[in-house]
Amino acid sequence: MSNSRQYQYDTLPQNHFRLLTLLPGTREDRIKIRVESYDISSPPSFTALSYCWGSGSKDSSCDCEPSQLVFITKNLDQALRHCRSEKTEAHVWIDQICIDQDNDDDKTQQVRLMRAIYSSAANVIIWLGDANEKTKLVYDLIEQIGQEILRTIRSNPKMSFHDPADPMKIYVPLKLSSADEPEWFAFRQLLSRPWFERTWTFQELVLAKEAYVWCGPHKTSWNQFFMVCMTIDTWDRKQKDSASHLKGETEKINFLSTCAARHLKKGKQLDFDAATSPWAELGTLMKNAMKLKSSIGHDKIYALLGVAEDVHAHHFPIRYTAPLREVYANVTKHLIAGHGDLSPLGLKSVVPEVKPRIGPSSFPSWVPDYRYARSEFENRVLFVGPKPLPHGRERGYSATGLSRADVVVDWDLKLRLRGVFVGRIEVLSELSGNLTGLQSNGRNVLTNGSWQQLAQQYASDSKYVVTNEPIDLAYARTRVCDYLPGETRPQHRAARAQPLSSMSEPGPSSLITTPNGEKLFDPQINDAMPGRILASTTGRRLCISADGHICLCHQNCVEGDEIWLLLGADMPFILRKLETGMYHFMGEAYVHGVMDGEHLIRQYKHLTQAGINLSNNEWLDKLADDIEFTTQEVVLV
Repeated sequence: MSNSRQYQYDTLPQNHFRLLTLLPGTREDRIKIRVESYDISSPPSFTALSYCWGSGSKDSSCDCEPSQLVFITKNLDQALRHCRSEKTEAHVWIDQICIDQDNDDDKTQQVRLMRAIYSSAANVIIWLGDANEKTKLVYDLIEQIGQEILRTIRSNPKMSFHDPADPMKIYVPLKLSSADEPEWFAFRQLLSRPWFERTWTFQELVLAKEAYVWCGPHKTSWNQFFMVCMTIDTWDRKQKDSASHLKGETEKINFLSTCAARHLKKGKQLDFDAATSPWAELGTLMKNAMKLKSSIGHDKIYALLGVAEDVHAHHFPIRYTAPLREVYANVTKHLIAGHGDLSPLGLKSVVPEVKPRIGPSSFPSWVPDYRYARSEFENRVLFVGPKPLPHGRERGYSATGLSRADVVVDWDLKLRLRGVFVGRIEVLSELSGNLTGLQSNGRNVLTNGSWQQLAQQYASDSKYVVTNEPIDLAYARTRVCDYLPGETRPQHRAARAQPLSSMSEPGPSSLITTPNGEKLFDPQINDAMPGRILASTTGRRLCISADGHICLCHQNCVEGDEIWLLLGADMPFILRKLETGMYHFMGEAYVHGVMDGEHLIRQYKHLTQAGINLSNNEWLDKLADDIEFTTQEVVLV
């Protein structure tokens, strides 16, 4: 058919959106629709569809009155056939048809209304795709277990069936068949469908007044689906001697739990004036959704704005025409400004560049690429990965106390901060070689390895000049970021009864020797120290500053890079000064003897004159508010 028959979109007035009317027909009839626009404040009753596009190829089409064609994906074609009634018309909102996907201006205007659209819908249909021969087994199982849960709860009204460890989760003693039975295999297959990995899913579910889970002709309510998933997950965790029924899908179950918690807390109305819960902030939502997928990088952010309680439309406008680097720079500034906390920069510590990139599509050195999956960050970041946003003594480290970063949220690609210069890198070790060919080669970082020899070479009378402790002890603490196996954050150092006077080596049984004589860590041995050393040193170099600071820095750092304490950061950062006087961000660093603010104490000795007790970290509470000290402006590009 000629392109002249293809549906042509009109420009919509402000605050208007499109709805399609799905005309009656049988399952086999060609799909026929009508598209009309309405004011978002007074729409007719309609259903919103939450689904995945599939391959993205629009291989199917439907007839749009009066005589036009709309091309759609195969998955949407299947969904419409199951949603259609044989007798009555139905109003449905579907992004693929109701938004002009080839027009960024229309997309921008309509995505800004997404929160209102899903909040206004009478219900949301979660379309998982067409059924297969085993889908009925799953829905029968959901119905059976759902009824069993309700019967048990109703017959024991005085008993609590909530898991004490997580009140969102229900624990009901169940009689479940073996995890290897066909129905459980089918259940796990259902949870592996693309809908559970889609970024927009979160907002569409949270905003729904009512939601239903459809797979082909099979249907159940979201409430029952969620209740059964949570109960099975809780049951599995308590049955230590049996195989998990939902093995491999725990992360998706946790995601469902987060969605449900939001759904129950706010219902259809999200109150921007209410006190914002940390888990309802954009940063926390981004962390929860980081592993979800979107075909457009902008949607990693835009898909969450409708449910983020700390974001207002006039502060963070949706702009699909904006370059992705500007969007991610803007959101990073927003995350920092919310708490004055530089923790978001920790994400960039994954892959700091060897040298500044240039070009219209390159990211500034300080801007994380939020398209990474969360597991990619957590597997590669030295210091735990994406952090929550706690403060002061509640953090693992407090290199600048309770200081705050003062950041202006704008579309500038520069980040202006203030901080204190610590030192300049003078010498670097060779790489640890920890993960070569997936083998754990730790000989460089073990006792008498090249790293320890380098530290000894720059010691003064076998002492670490910064803390005056034995250099071997200072190195051993640096090698594990002063975080011993078994210690829990926060306050892992503050909780120690007394300062360390020694530190254990990996046990001999945890080391194996290869034919060429290299010492390797044996992952089969239950010795936690090798794992702690690996986590701290892999992909890092040991470096020493001109004034003697021992530091673990990213492997891309070079001599001449600078160590800084930036206000609002719990850890030092490595920066590279450019010819312009601005800086390139090179990632986080562990610098021994500065992680609890000791450098600031040494620099500003009037702290003791102010009557502050330095022995119990009391000064951390006053550093930002009561004590003034001199800082320098740092501009990151």
